[in-house]
Amino acid sequence: MNPANPGPLDPAAPRVRPVTFNQAPRGGLSLTGVVNWLLFFPLVCVYVVLVHFGSLFRFSAEENARGPSTYIVLALVALGIGRIARAFVTEKLIFWTLTALVIYVAVTTALLPLPLAALNAPLEFAGYVLLAAAISRTRWRRSQISTIWILMAGGLLVSSSLTIVDYIGMIDVPYNNEATTSTTAAGLKVWQASGFFPRRSGMAAFFGLSITGSLVLALAHESFRARLYFLAAASSGLLCLFLTHNRSGVFAAIFVIAIYTLLSPRFKGSRRINILLGASVAGGLLLTVVILLFPDHLTVYVAKLGFIGLADETWSSDRYRVDLFVAAIRSITENPLGNGFTKISLSSGLAMNPHNVVTAIIWATGIFSFIWLPLFAAAVYLALSGRLENRSDRAPLRVESDALTFALFAWLVGGMTHNILFTGLAWIMFGLMLSIRHFGDPEHAGTEINTGTVQQTTG
Repeated sequence: MNPANPGPLDPAAPRVRPVTFNQAPRGGLSLTGVVNWLLFFPLVCVYVVLVHFGSLFRFSAEENARGPSTYIVLALVALGIGRIARAFVTEKLIFWTLTALVIYVAVTTALLPLPLAALNAPLEFAGYVLLAAAISRTRWRRSQISTIWILMAGGLLVSSSLTIVDYIGMIDVPYNNEATTSTTAAGLKVWQASGFFPRRSGMAAFFGLSITGSLVLALAHESFRARLYFLAAASSGLLCLFLTHNRSGVFAAIFVIAIYTLLSPRFKGSRRINILLGASVAGGLLLTVVILLFPDHLTVYVAKLGFIGLADETWSSDRYRVDLFVAAIRSITENPLGNGFTKISLSSGLAMNPHNVVTAIIWATGIFSFIWLPLFAAAVYLALSGRLENRSDRAPLRVESDALTFALFAWLVGGMTHNILFTGLAWIMFGLMLSIRHFGDPEHAGTEINTGTVQQTTG
């Protein structure tokens, strides 16, 4: 008998027995597995679709209005309470750091002369942190993550397509493009698309995640039909974002996908060249559509990039981002404990959202931000580089995992121009990424999945 390849009757050979994935190792189907399949997973699927429709499924058109997505988050947190407790043990540096931020902001907000409703923001943020914790300790099948991406791209495709056809006047879609905001450039007054969202940056936060992930899947998915599907969703989403005049959302997706294409080890030699050529052709076709159908919007982007001047009367948040950052830094001398998740007051009398995730945290936590920001960055780096408890489980990540990673990267790039902390979809993606990092990919960890079973090796 070959000792390097022991036969099935060799006493030294490992015993292999089939178990259902998400099943208790010895015995019947676990309660966690039942909850995951019957409630937790379907609720996540519904959520990733609903968020692409902005205020359509909320109880009012206000930006912070509650709706079904709010109750889905609460239900997921309630269902995952046991997993949340485990997450605070296994990923303790990340989630205790986030908890410290929540508690700090809540306490400082309570000390400020603000109405009680001001505590809603830290409570909402706490809900997203707990949501990410619950998802991070759920063991996901690749088929589940694939389904989530398919539904996410579907929500993006439907919402963006309805926005485009309503904007060009082909069909009057109810509750779509009702925000009346315009940009004036070179003597042209060009109306912005808004879709189902009350604010274009809200659309960019959700769409940017789905667009970038869909582009990754369009490039690297093994199925040709899937690549076409994700390409259609990403193209429709990009065109929709273009019509909102939101440069950060458009350019963050393009910038991050360019990095992925150039640096990913998945693409080598002629394949990378073919992808770059294909991307050039697709980009050229999309630019042709823009030039033929939306020439005024192209003029706006040329103006916003500084080639020609915007009209003096045009209000633009671009003029205030540096002022907002400076105001946040100066506020430390006046209120070193921070100002909570509130608007920043400028010397001109304007009160504005921070328009930058770093500015938002500095304004909210004051001097504490200089401790918290590097600590949280180090916690995320350690978790994703495999230096926590399960650093031996370094299974190669599938394309769906690449999509999560680069979608969150684009989200952070967009966060340099917008306050993105309350994007629930990003916290779901963050939890999924931590889950893959913790549990690994079972299809690469010495196991085989066939029709819902795993071949588990026991000693």
